[in-house]
Amino acid sequence: MVSPLSRSYGDVVDLLAASKMNNTPTLVFSGFGLTLEEQPELLENPQFLALYGSPGVMGLKMRTRMFSSPASKQYRQSMGETVYGVLRGGGRITTGADAPLFPFGFGLHIEINLLVQSGFTPLGH
Repeated sequence: MVSPLSRSYGDVVDLLAASKMNNTPTLVFSGFGLTLEEQPELLENPQFLALYGSPGVMGLKMRTRMFSSPASKQYRQSMGETVYGVLRGGGRITTGADAPLFPFGFGLHIEINLLVQSGFTPLGH
């Protein structure tokens, strides 16, 4: 949905919105590492630690470095604008987090948070 220059054009947004097909943008790909850089305390959550333990935290810290770069922030913003534009145009957005690449539940929460940062309300409007 985004060009190599991190841009989506209005015709793409209009086409996706008019199609009424479900779109699963997986903003978590560009936003996972950035979210953990911005909120490292997420990895200290007692429930997360109980489920994944210290090895899981260490693995995610390594993955954070893989999934964050200076370009990631621009890409995350552009993707968010595109997805929100599709929603505003009447399109359908479905959350998805590509588990197990990103931990079950945890990745989904980050995805939902990224949608809200892009303009969605917590109710998906």
